[in-house]
Amino acid sequence: MIEELIAKVCGVDVDENFEDLDEILWDKFEIESSNFERLVNKLLPLCEVGQSPLTGIISRGFADTKEQCWIMRIEEPKADTEG
Repeated sequence: MIEELIAKVCGVDVDENFEDLDEILWDKFEIESSNFERLVNKLLPLCEVGQSPLTGIISRGFADTKEQCWIMRIEEPKADTEG
């Protein structure tokens, strides 16, 4: 649901402010919710998680899977293995 994603990226409680999300999104990013949804739908197919065969580092980000390269990525935080 796009409203939940908007609330998350804007840092507001999902259960409140649904009627104000368009205004909150505009104030924070200067984008309308319909344009935000179209942008998200274009970006989602580029979202990948992968592990470097050389370093073992796990990253997530936007990738060109055809060219097998990252467009933009961040390292995943290491999982806490203590239990």
